[in-house]
Amino acid sequence: MGRKLVVLGGFFMFLLGTGNLEAQVRIGPQASYGNDADFGIGARAMIDFPTMLPGLGLIGSFDYFFPSAVDLSGFGVDISTNYWEINANLFYSFPVNTPGFEPYVGGGLNFANASVDLTGTPVELDDTQSEIGFNLLFGFLFPVTGLSPFVEVRIELGGDEDFLIRGDNQVVVTGGLLFP
Repeated sequence: MGRKLVVLGGFFMFLLGTGNLEAQVRIGPQASYGNDADFGIGARAMIDFPTMLPGLGLIGSFDYFFPSAVDLSGFGVDISTNYWEINANLFYSFPVNTPGFEPYVGGGLNFANASVDLTGTPVELDDTQSEIGFNLLFGFLFPVTGLSPFVEVRIELGGDEDFLIRGDNQVVVTGGLLFP
């Protein structure tokens, strides 16, 4: 884990240390659906460096998911779950000759936090765990005047919690709007 953070931090320091680095920043809301975490809402920032690093950029996102839990209220048991993620990804946007269509691919890091609270049983449980994993992603921007709708598929390798999420990998489909 330490090496991942050092490499990522070194890359960001390189970007910040370069002179005359012009950036285009787009931010906006997003909605996500994970095959294990269910529905989520959040925000995204997308940063392009068109003059210094054409085609390369950074995506930062936050999602708060609403995972479903087994309903045991008929037995007097209450289960409460929380799951959220922070993602930091490097992407490459492919040059295409189709206006209003920008495909991209990328990868990066995922920080996931999950908690579960179980009450109404002889042994009550209140547990929170966090984990770092890797992302692989591909997506499409559809830039129009003033905003950029997008859709993205992200494969998360690790970074989700086995006690709440059923498995180590998750596929998340995300869509939203980015404003300049």
